Amino acid sequence: NLSIQIRKEYAKNYLDQVLSSLLLSKRPKYILNTLPLNYQNAGILKLLFPNAKFIHMKRDPADTCWFCYSKEFKNEYIFTNRLDVLGKYYRKYQKMTQHWKDVLPEHWLDVDYEDLVTDPKATVSQVLDFLGALDDNWDALSPAVGQGLSTEYIGYWKNYEKHLQPLLKALNE
Repeated sequence: NLSIQIRKEYAKNYLDQVLSSLLLSKRPKYILNTLPLNYQNAGILKLLFPNAKFIHMKRDPADTCWFCYSKEFKNEYIFTNRLDVLGKYYRKYQKMTQHWKDVLPEHWLDVDYEDLVTDPKATVSQVLDFLGALDDNWDALSPAVGQGLSTEYIGYWKNYEKHLQPLLKALNE
């Protein structure tokens, strides 16, 4: 029930904060925000920015959780401190992102990390097409596509499988 005026005010404040934090004076065509918990804000962001599109990078659940568990987030993401809690949290994340995909089908694109690593050109083309930017950007991006990507961490969790049983159990409940 936010009025159009309030939405515009919130959107302007958001953009002003983002652009000032990036030290940008003019508004770019695209803003990429990759904070881990952003999926929770898709609804409000869509209200504030009706033309917004969401690119959801998915990855194998066990790989994602293993990566989160192995990092020291301190108290920032406390749910990553216990494998069973992390698995349950991940299942809730999956439900919520599926909800946004169902509610915003023309504005939501799931991209598999594994596809990006194994076939970067096709994956980037899919993203640019989704954004309606294929013609504008492909030539500039094509030399960089695939650089720095490695299959080394796909399935990496399997190296620790016997230690990850509480996580695997929670992911499969």
